[in-house]
Amino acid sequence: MQSNTPLRFYEFASHLEILNAGGLYGNARPENFPSVNDYRNPLVASAMKTLGYVNMFNRGVGQVQTDLKENGNQPAEFNVNLITAFKVDVRVSQSYTKEDGGKTGGKVGGDVALIEMTDIQKSIIDLIGVDASISIDLMAVKMAVKKRTLEREIAKMKQKGYISRTGSPRSGKWEVIIPYNYVIEIV
Repeated sequence: MQSNTPLRFYEFASHLEILNAGGLYGNARPENFPSVNDYRNPLVASAMKTLGYVNMFNRGVGQVQTDLKENGNQPAEFNVNLITAFKVDVRVSQSYTKEDGGKTGGKVGGDVALIEMTDIQKSIIDLIGVDASISIDLMAVKMAVKKRTLEREIAKMKQKGYISRTGSPRSGKWEVIIPYNYVIEIV
C-alpha cells in the first residue's frame, strides 16, 4: 500500500502516540517483528547508511527501547497488527509528571502551538488521514457514534480551522489544515 498521509504525532497526558500510514513491509510480519525487517526502498536505506545517518540496519527498535529505559520511560508499545498503519505508543516517564498530573518538562512553546481535541475529533482526523473522501455516514459507522454527534464535532473543527471540505457530500474531499508545528493534546 502506498500513501501520502503524513506521519502523525499525538500528545496525551499519559503518552505520545505516533501513527505512520502503511503497515509492516516485505518480510516483516507481526509474528516476527522487530527481529525481522524489510525496507520499502533499499536504495534510500543504503544511502542513509553510507551517509552516516544509520549506523546499523535492523537496530532502531532496540535502540529506541534502550534509550527509553535510560530516560526512565516504559518500553515503547508497537501495534503492528493494524492493516493500514503502524502505531507506536510511548508512555510518559513518572519523573516527567507532577503528582497532580501536570508536566514538569517538555513545554510546548516557541514555534510550536498546542491544540486540544476530543477523542472523537482525533478519530475524525485519523479517518480523514486514511480516506480524504470518507462520508460522514461512514465515519459515524466506523466510530460507532451518532451521525448528529459527529456533525456537531465536525462543525466545531471547521469553525476552529482544523479541517475543511471541498466539493459535494458525495464526491468531495476532506482536508486537515492543522500545521505540522502543532501538537495535539486529547482532552
